[in-house]
Order: sequence, then C-alpha cells, then structure tokens
Amino acid sequence: TPPTTLPLSIDTDVQLCSTWEVRNGENASILEGTQKESTDGQMDLEEGFDVPNGSKAAKGKSPKNGLQLKRAATYTADERQGCMAGFERWVNSAMFETAFAILILLNTLVMAVEAQYRGMESGYFLNYNGSDVPAKDTWPWATAFFEGTEWFFGVIFTIELCMKMIALRRRFCCDVWNVVDFVIVVAWLFTSLGTVQLPLDPMLLRLARLVRLLRLLKLVRSIQACDSLYLMTTAMTGSMLVLFWSVCILVIVQMMIAFLLQQLLESYVQDESKPESGRIEVFRFYGTFARAMLTMFEITLGNWMPPCRALVENVSEWYMLFSLAHKLVIGFSVVAVITGVFIQETFKVATTDDRIMVMSKERAGNTHKKKMTALFNSADLDGSGFIDYNEYKEIFDNPEIRSWLAAMELDVSDLEMIFELLDTDEDGRLSRADLVEGVSRLKGHAKNSDMIALHHRHHDMRRSIDKIEARLSDTSCVSCDAQPS
Repeated sequence: TPPTTLPLSIDTDVQLCSTWEVRNGENASILEGTQKESTDGQMDLEEGFDVPNGSKAAKGKSPKNGLQLKRAATYTADERQGCMAGFERWVNSAMFETAFAILILLNTLVMAVEAQYRGMESGYFLNYNGSDVPAKDTWPWATAFFEGTEWFFGVIFTIELCMKMIALRRRFCCDVWNVVDFVIVVAWLFTSLGTVQLPLDPMLLRLARLVRLLRLLKLVRSIQACDSLYLMTTAMTGSMLVLFWSVCILVIVQMMIAFLLQQLLESYVQDESKPESGRIEVFRFYGTFARAMLTMFEITLGNWMPPCRALVENVSEWYMLFSLAHKLVIGFSVVAVITGVFIQETFKVATTDDRIMVMSKERAGNTHKKKMTALFNSADLDGSGFIDYNEYKEIFDNPEIRSWLAAMELDVSDLEMIFELLDTDEDGRLSRADLVEGVSRLKGHAKNSDMIALHHRHHDMRRSIDKIEARLSDTSCVSCDAQPS
C-alpha cells in the first residue's frame, strides 16, 4: 500500500510538512520532523522540515518571537494593573484605616505620657508641693523614649501619606482628612529635619496631631461594633441647627441681664463710702460686662449661690428676688425647654436616618433569631433537628413559655391552629427556619399590608363566587327550557 502524505500547517508564515506512514491499517506513525521550544521563547526547527522560500524566518528560528514578546508585555501590564488595583483596594479598606487608627491612638497615649513628664518638670520649677525631684531623675528613660517614638510615628505616618498619594492620586485632595494629614506630616518633617524654621509654635503642631483622632469617625460606618457610636455621632451632627438656635437664645437673654446688672451695680462699685472688701467682691462678679456675662452663665448652668450671696450680703437683700427669679425662669424652665427640644430633634434624626433604621431592624432580627433558636433547642427533645406536634405541645403548654410568647405579642391559646400556621410545608413537623420565620410573621398586631391583602383576596373570592352563581343560573335556565311542557 502506498504511503499517505498528510500536510500539517503550523503557522501562516511557516508551513511545516511531515510524513505519516500508515501501513496495513496499523496505527503506528513516524514523525520525521521534530520541534522544540528554546528558553528564550523562540522555536528552533531541526532537520526534516522544509521552510518555503521567501519566508521571513531564518532556518532554525521561528517568527513567533515578536508575538510572544508582545504577549509577555501584555501579561506584564495586566499584572501591574491587577497589583495596582489590589493596592488601591487595600489602602481604601477598613482594615487599613483601622490599623493606622490604632497607631494614632498609641501616638496620643505617648503624647499624654510626655505631657505628664513636662508637667512634672513644671511642678519642680514652681517648687510645688510634692514635686521635690526633677522629672529627669524620676523617669531617666523618658527623653530617649520620647525621641524614639517621635521618629517612629513620624516615619510611619509619612509612609501612610505616601501610600495614600500613590493609591488615590488626584482623588487624594478630595478628602479633607488627607489634606490635614498632609499638613501635619509636612510640618513634622520640616521641624524634625530642621531645614525650615516654621513661624508656628512646635507645641501647636504637636497639638494638631490630636485632630487626627477625629479620623476614627470614618470607621464608624464600616465597623459593626461601632453602631452605638454611629448613632451618637449622627444624632449630634443632625442636631447642630437646634444647638445653634439654643445658644443664640441663651446668649441674647444673658447679654440683656448682664448689661442691666453691670449698669445697676456700677454706682455701688464706685461708691467709696461702701466697704472696700464688698466692692471688690461685687466687682469680681459684675464689675465689667465680660465678668457679668460669665456670672450669668454661672448662675444658669453652674453654682449660682456665690454670685447671689455677693449681691445679697453686700448690696441689698432685694437682689434675692432677682436671683430666685433668674434661677427658676432661666435656669429651670428655659433650659428645660431647650433640653426637651434638643432631645426631640435628636430622636427625630435617629429615626429618619436610613442606616440607623436598617441597623435597628437587623439588630431586632438577630435578637428574635437567637430567642427562637433557644426555644427550638429546648423543644427538640430527641435532637432530630425537627419538632413534631407532641414536642411542640409539651413545650408550648408551659405557662412560662406562654407568658414569654405573650410578651412578644404572640397569642398561643389555640395550639393546633398555631402549629398549622407555622408548618408551612405541611409535613407535620417544624424546622428551625419554620419556627423563626413563622413566629416573626405571626407575632404582633395586623399590619395595614395584611389588611389590604385580605381585602383583595376577599374581593377576588367574591368575584369567583359571582361567576359560579352566574354559571349555575344559566345551567338551571337551560335545563328548564329543555323540559317538556
């Protein structure tokens, strides 16, 4: 049998032909040309292949080199883009913010310890009672520790700033906190390296770091454990307008009273016939408009007896009426009304915020699920994962369980009906999901949606009954006509 020749095309530029010999139906084949891939990505062709004339590839080399290099460059670019996208997601993640928030807290604690150290030095300088030893002798390690932590946190926050600038690029300046961090870090670099003498006090720059603590508010939305903190911050933010008008009312009223008292008591302070000690005491509370203004807020919100005693004991006892009237009207009624309005607006904000509503609903759902899971575990006596009617009846006959369910607004007086309503799949037993979802559906009063749905079903049922009646009447009429007279 003559050999059968099969041409094989390997590329558009290089045509490789090999000969396959098939003899007597045998499946033995001999490949006369071999091909191998070199380490540099090129294809070396060994003897036995015919390269057509005019081909761009030299003998022993494959023209795929350029294509493979392009593919490698494409893969490298994709990998770089993937790494950059992952880096951006990590920088914008809650884990990244949480890590640096912890570092900010640690830096604040170190600053608090350093403030304690400086206070001890000031007490020794003033010869204050109990400050007989210099702070450097009490804490000999403090100076080196504070310098080391200063550089440690400075470098860490500089790295954080650079990472954010690389990840966010143009979006970096869109966040106010990023701008604050940039100013603080750059100011620290200038003061630490000593390249530029800033016109600001270094202590002010150190205090500016405390502003970074407010960055923790960014984590409130992303951490579930901070739900209560989110509620408080949202309520305070939403009640700022009420706070502004409350302050305006108090300031205006107190300004009027302070101006009146300062004018009335000016003659007493300047009267040289009065005791000097009394005039000094009255001047200390009401001598100037600023002092009188401060005294009014002290009477309203603080200790109101010393300013009142200064007027009663030194000027006239009639000022007792003014003091009592001011305390009862301003310090009690006005402040109480402002407080009530402030609390009302705070609750209004808490009930209208979308995230707070979702958060409250999820919390109530989780609480209900835990309670029903505990009830299911108590009722499942055989541990089968299901509650049959006997187990259900035994646990629901317990008076304490009945009272507990009644407190949850679930009436279980008709046990058989409740079991049928809970058993949605009608298999004669209750699963954990049946109990959780069924009790959640049955407890409480009827909702408007339930009443509307019942009304629609009743309307549909009425229409079906009317159609049946019409058909029955038509059938009866036809049967009457068919009967012989």
